[in-house]
Amino acid sequence: MHTAIQSSLGKGQGESDREFREARLEMHPEISSMAPFNLYRITQHYAYESATLEETVELIKQTGSTETPWVRNHETATLFATHRFEAAPTVWSK
Repeated sequence: MHTAIQSSLGKGQGESDREFREARLEMHPEISSMAPFNLYRITQHYAYESATLEETVELIKQTGSTETPWVRNHETATLFATHRFEAAPTVWSK
């Protein structure tokens, strides 16, 4: 599934599988050309059954087809809900 993004981080695009387990979002901030990055890339993996989210946030300087990493942050979070999920709670069916 493809997504258009308009956020406080900038405009961009994203894609996800139909259960929203695997997602990749890219946003281009409107910042100074002197900044050490010009691209946010967020990669997410939701493991609903084990109640975890793994997310990597990267700040990248993109020049043409060349990418120079500046910062990479990897996080693991616990998903809190009133019940355990047997499967993905949302499935895109269109």
